[in-house]
Amino acid sequence: ASRQVMAAAAVKFWRGVLEKPEKKDLSAPGVEKQVEARLAAIRPCLVAQEATARFSGDNRHSAKGLVDPRTILRRNVGAHAAFGEDVAAMFDGELRRHQRGGKKKALPVRGGAVSPPTSASAGDAALARR
Repeated sequence: ASRQVMAAAAVKFWRGVLEKPEKKDLSAPGVEKQVEARLAAIRPCLVAQEATARFSGDNRHSAKGLVDPRTILRRNVGAHAAFGEDVAAMFDGELRRHQRGGKKKALPVRGGAVSPPTSASAGDAALARR
């Protein structure tokens, strides 16, 4: 095969590899409900920012100081985190965990899973207790 044919085949191959996949059906059950819940969490902050800008001329970048911190927490998680979960039903602690990146606290080790130190010196024993 000629170089042109090989080049055309390579281009066709790479277009197929790099082409974006087909869009999935976004009408899955519950999607619209979750979007509405997230928009409801964002709305109070936007209303406060818009009202402040219209009535005082102060164009605020965020709603901090305009609404209570719990409202800002709900807004932040609603806009940026915990997708696929019911944000409207979450307690503040769960929302904060998602805002921090979803890391859970480590559970304590039970049942002697940690081996005892091999040296009996006081320094090693103190380090083992930490």
